[in-house]
Amino acid sequence: MTANSITALTKLPIVFIGIQMLISCSTKTAEQAEPDLQSMSLTEDFTIPVTITEALIGDFGGLAVDEQGNIYTADTEQQKVHIFSTAGNYLDSLGRRGKGPGEFSDLHPQIKVQGDTLYVLQKQARRVELFNIQSGDVIRSVKLADAKVNGASIGGPRNIYPQKDGTLLVS
Repeated sequence: MTANSITALTKLPIVFIGIQMLISCSTKTAEQAEPDLQSMSLTEDFTIPVTITEALIGDFGGLAVDEQGNIYTADTEQQKVHIFSTAGNYLDSLGRRGKGPGEFSDLHPQIKVQGDTLYVLQKQARRVELFNIQSGDVIRSVKLADAKVNGASIGGPRNIYPQKDGTLLVS
């Protein structure tokens, strides 16, 4: 490190302290301050009437909604994704228990809809299943690499973020 870099680093905390003092000396009144919380109210009580055996939900997990308003629910007990209309009527289920494409052995509640694709995460299998929501067909199964830091595994995936350009971010 050069003498100039050390001087620049020692000036940095002073700059932050100066900014903090300017912010804390603000003259805004309570009425002018932005609220931190937005109030919410329930506009509709939504009930799904279950009238057929295929629609019985074992362990209700994640939810996703497509552009038509259809509701997708991850059922981690039955290893299926159930689909309901906006009115709550059962439409179909995707997937089943198993280890092949379109099958689930450890369905995670993390499901997402992007465009005409349903993304379903399987945490332990380190896989994301992609379904066409129009046909219910499996588009493909994406195997996730075991991420490591300094040779140690950092654990399984927890979240999926499908992007509009077709890429998939996984954390």
